[in-house]
Formats: sequence, structure tokens, C-alpha cells
Amino acid sequence: MLPFYSIFIHSLFYKFIGSFSFILIEFLSIFIFLTLIFNLFKRFYSEEISILFSIVIFSIPIIISVLPISEITSLKIIKNNIFSYRFPRPLITTLYLFFFIYLISSFENKEFVNKKSFSILGIIFALTLSSFYYFFFLQVVIIFLYLSYRFKSFVFKKLLINWGSILILIFTFLIFSIPLIINILFHESDYSQRLGIIDVNLDQKIILVKYFFTRYLKIEFLIVLITTSIYVYYINNRKLKNYRLINLFYLFFISSIITPIFFILITTKTGILYHFSNTIIIFAFLLILVILFNLFDKISLTLLNNRVINILSILLILVSISLNFYKISIDTTEDKIKERLEFNKISNLILKNHILSESTLMTFDNRFMVWSVLNDIKFLNLASFIMTPKKDEMIEDDLIKALKFLNLDTSDFNSFIANKKTSWRYINYDLNTFFFYKYIANPVKTYNDSKDFDPKVYEYIMNSSPINFEQSIIPNYELERLNKKFSFLSLKNFNYPDIVIINKKSKFIKRGIKIPNYCKIFDEDFFVLMFKKSEKTIC
Repeated sequence: MLPFYSIFIHSLFYKFIGSFSFILIEFLSIFIFLTLIFNLFKRFYSEEISILFSIVIFSIPIIISVLPISEITSLKIIKNNIFSYRFPRPLITTLYLFFFIYLISSFENKEFVNKKSFSILGIIFALTLSSFYYFFFLQVVIIFLYLSYRFKSFVFKKLLINWGSILILIFTFLIFSIPLIINILFHESDYSQRLGIIDVNLDQKIILVKYFFTRYLKIEFLIVLITTSIYVYYINNRKLKNYRLINLFYLFFISSIITPIFFILITTKTGILYHFSNTIIIFAFLLILVILFNLFDKISLTLLNNRVINILSILLILVSISLNFYKISIDTTEDKIKERLEFNKISNLILKNHILSESTLMTFDNRFMVWSVLNDIKFLNLASFIMTPKKDEMIEDDLIKALKFLNLDTSDFNSFIANKKTSWRYINYDLNTFFFYKYIANPVKTYNDSKDFDPKVYEYIMNSSPINFEQSIIPNYELERLNKKFSFLSLKNFNYPDIVIINKKSKFIKRGIKIPNYCKIFDEDFFVLMFKKSEKTIC
């Protein structure tokens, strides 16, 4: 299903100002993110301290990214999920979450159960649900716990008295959820399966709940939970400065723990559950960070003046910019530069020789798929799973015909669809481009709940994590079915492409490939470009 509100803004801006919109929205997103964090902290700290803390949170992913230990699981989650430029998540979805957090903080010390506040809540609930439903369920748990925290045993009485506000929340939520409702009613079911959305029964729910409780009993988690709980109890007992801010982040942390259990129990379907685990790590980190901020604030009041704090903020900005340039420099290898230059050469050659709105293009390269769509291509022989609501059967036909067009035989096809083992999971990246999570394989779910795997493979599946939705393994009978389909399916009614782009990194494509009636226009280190022969084509 389409994450409507996480791509809507980009789509709207792109419609009017083109590719520049991506850069503009990145800068706007940074500004909004920093503004939200600043205004949240400003309710409890001075402006100077609030600016510093905002910059610290924004800079942390950048700092982590250049550390030798950046690939440690927890640090990697923090680096990739607090804030980054990846579109649409977390670039847009993080803004919805932090706006909600800011909204909750604004409810402190004021009456918030009213039509205005609840109408805003209804809107942000709808925006989040239609963008990243994991955060929506987190928000529901947070608002319930916050109401209980504020009104204690009178919470239901308070809501009954203000029943009009509840109706406003429901009304605004439903109005802004219309795109999602339409999506649910008319979406292609195969597309949902490719996104990893599966039905779960009671036995599967028990497995998932047990998994999360097992994780909650790990010593590392208990240390964080018990230590922070004791500290929160202490500051509340002493009514120490800004204890309410720490209470809020403690509430967010506890809500993130409850949310996966709540989600599993109330839903009949589930998706990629590791996002819930990531959220727990994020809020544990933010809670610890806010506690450290509070301690720093106490020290700064006696040892640092505002000028020193401003200097620290400027230095941190300069360090972040320098680290960002450093990361770009070490990531930008000679091969990456060469590959990018080749990409540009090919795109220019295509635009010079073809009108894309009248052309057909075939490639296995995701970047050229996206580029061609953004340039109004008439027809793509192959499209990434996320670009098309086609049925799986149609995608299989497209894929098999494309491979036959490239003169691949049965042996090549079997290699293309084979289950492949990486360092920590089974995944076939080439096939995943088109089917993604269709062939999920973990103790909770396999394709059609099949057990038709080689014994060692099935044992590996059963010993893997039940929330490992990133592992894909095709059952033996399905491999046989696809192999038979490859044997009998012909190129009848095949739409022969005007343009063919081959990425030489694709190991399944034969080296030095030649296609009858096609001219090789470009052939360098990374890509091959071919045009269908015509009167205009110069071979």
C-alpha cells in the first residue's frame, strides 16, 4: 500500500519545480526538525541551551557515521533512524513523530482536552498512519499513557465530559485518512504481500509476543530499564528541575516497549516488526540523552555563560559539516565517480537519441528505472516491485521474457532465482528487486506456510529470528514451478524495447552479450547501452 503522506510532499514539489525539489525539501526538513527540537527544549531550558541540544541531536547520526564502531547494531539504528536524508523514511516520517512529541510536550501545564488540540491530534494520527503505521501505534499508546499520567483515575471521566473533543478527533482522523482508506479498498493484494504484510493467527502471535518478552528479559535491556526507572523515581520524589521533561521521555520509552505487544494483540495482520525494536532503541537513547542534557544544564548554570554555550553550538555545527564532508570524501571512491559519470553519459545519450514519452526501455538497474519514470518513459519492460501494482503472475511473465530476450537459458534462470546465503540471512538481491518480501522465511511465516525446503535450510529458518522479515527463501516446489514456467513461456507478445541498459555488476547477465537487431552504443566499465536498430540508429 502507498505511504501517501510520506511521498505526497515530494510529489507535489516535484510537479512544480522538478528535481530541485528534492534538495529544497531536504533543507526544509532539516529546518523543521531543528525547529521542533528547539521549541520542545525551549519550554524547559534557555534559548542558548535549547539551540545547543537541538544541534547535538541533529549531529549525533553524523558523528556516529564516521566512527569505527558505527556498524554496531544499536549505533547503526540510532544513526539511520533519528534523522537522515533517506526518502521517504525517516526524512518525512521522523518529522511527523517529532511534531507529535512536541505537541505532547506543549500539553504540559495547560488544559489540552479540547477541540483544537484533539483536531490536531486527529490530523497527525492520520498523517502518520498513512506514512509509517508503526509510529501511529506508538502514538496511540503514548496518548493513552499520557492521559493516564495527567488525569490518573479520572481519565475516563475527563474524556466523557469532553466527548465533543473525542468526536472532533475521530472526524479529523477519518477525513485525513481518506487516501489510506481508498488505498486499502482498491489496492492489489499481491503488492501487499510483496511489502511483507501477512495474516497472523493465535499461534503466530504467541511466538511473536514470546520473542519480545524474551528480548525484554535480556540483561542489557533490564539494566537500561531499571537504571532509568530508579532515576525517574528519584527526580520525581525530589521534584528536581525539569523532571517533567524527563518524565515525558520516560513515558515515550515505556510506550515504545508496550507498542509491539499492543500491535500484535489487536491486529490480524502484521508487517516488518523489527521497526518496533528499532523504535525502542531510539527512545531508550533519547531518554538517556535527555537525562545527560539535564545534568549538563545544571553544570552550565554555574560554569558556563551564554557566550560559551553559543561558541559550543557553532563549533558543533562546524564539526558536523566537516565530518559530513569527510564521510563523503571517504565514501566517494574512484569507482563510484566513474560509475556516476557513466550513468550521466548514458542518460544524455538516451535523451539525445530518443523521446522517452514514446519509447520502451528495459533494464535491471533500479536507478535507471527511477530515472526513466521521472523522465516520463512510455513503457518499462521491467519495474521494481515498489513501482508497480501488478500481480505477481504478470511480474513473473515480464521477468522471464526479459531474461529470454537477453538469451539466458534454463541453467542461467535457475541461478537467477536460487536461494542465496549471505553472512547472516538468505536473500537473493536480484530477485528481491521484483518480489521483495513475497518469500519471507522465518519461524512465523514462510511462503504459503510451506515446509518444502532442504532440511538444513528449514532448520536455519526455524532457528532464525521471528521478526527477521528481511530473509527470503523460495520453497522447492515454487522453484520447480518457476523453472517449468520459464521452459514453456515464449516471447510471444513481447514488447521489444527501444533502449536496453545492462549493469555489468549483474552476475546473471553473460559477458559480451549480443542481441540481434540491437546496436551497442556504449560499453565501458559499469554499463552497456543498446539501441534497437532503425534508420536513425548509427551502429
